[in-house]
Amino acid sequence: MNSWKVFRVIAGAFFIIIGVLLFVFLRELNDPEVEGDSGRIGLGSYLISLILIIIGVIILFIPKKQ
Repeated sequence: MNSWKVFRVIAGAFFIIIGVLLFVFLRELNDPEVEGDSGRIGLGSYLISLILIIIGVIILFIPKKQ
């Protein structure tokens, strides 16, 4: 496994982990039982976390063109 493949695995996993953690954090923050007010987090915030996950998947699963 050369250094480029190791970098791709680490970078892809990093983006996926950060995206999932951000998504879970936003879901918890938007929970009506926490503050009694729901709907404070817009869909754009969720979209950002999903974009991070998609970038991680692209880095991991799309092969590098030679």
